Amino acid sequence: RNMESQRLQADLGVKVIQVQAEADTARLEVGAWAEAVAAVGRKTGVYWIDAWNGAIRPMLATVATVMIVSEICQLGFNMSDWHRDLFSAILGIYIADRSLGKRGK
Repeated sequence: RNMESQRLQADLGVKVIQVQAEADTARLEVGAWAEAVAAVGRKTGVYWIDAWNGAIRPMLATVATVMIVSEICQLGFNMSDWHRDLFSAILGIYIADRSLGKRGK
C-alpha cells in the first residue's frame, strides 16, 4: 500500500506541475496579446505610418463585414456557427473597441 500511495502521490505531483505550467503559459500568452493590442494604437510620430495604422484595422473590418453580409444574404440567413462567430468578432471590433476606448482602456 505504501508503494502504491507513493506512486499515486508522485503522479499527482507531476499533474500539479503540468497544470501550473499550462497556467503560466496561458498567463504569458494573455500578457503578450494585451501588449500587442496596446501597441496597435500607439503613435510612432511618423505621420504616414500613424495614418496607415489608424486606417488599416477599420478598413479590414469593413471589408470583412461586407463579405460576411453578402455571404449571409446568399445563404438566405441560414448562418452556421462559423458565420455567427465571425460576425460577432467583427461587431466586437467596432463596438467593444470604441466602448473601451472611451473609458481609456
